[in-house]
Amino acid sequence: QRKAAGRAKASQGLFQGIKAYLANPGERRVLLAVAAVLLFNFLFKPLGFILSVPLFFLSLTYILEPSKSPRDLFLRLLQGLAVTAVVYLVFFRLLSVRLPLGILPKKWFY
Repeated sequence: QRKAAGRAKASQGLFQGIKAYLANPGERRVLLAVAAVLLFNFLFKPLGFILSVPLFFLSLTYILEPSKSPRDLFLRLLQGLAVTAVVYLVFFRLLSVRLPLGILPKKWFY
C-alpha cells in the first residue's frame, strides 16, 4: 500500500510539474514547435515536399510569433511558398535530388 501511495504522489508531482511548465507561454511554444517538427517529419513523404514545406513554415512561424492579422497570415504563406520554390529549384532542378512528390501527380514535375 505504501508503494501505491508513493507512486500516486510521484505521478501527482510529475503532472504538477508539467502543468507548471506549460503555464509559461515560452515553454508551450517550444513544445508546440517540437510537435510541429515531428508532424512535418511524419507527413513529409505522404504529402510530398511541395505541400508539406509551406504548411510546416506557416505553422512554425505562427507558433513562434502568433498573429491573428490576415495580412500576416498571407505574408507568411507567401514566404513559405517562396522558400519552397527556392529549395525545390536548387535541389530538384539544379542538384537533381529527388524530393518526395506525395499525393501530387508526377506529370506536374517531369
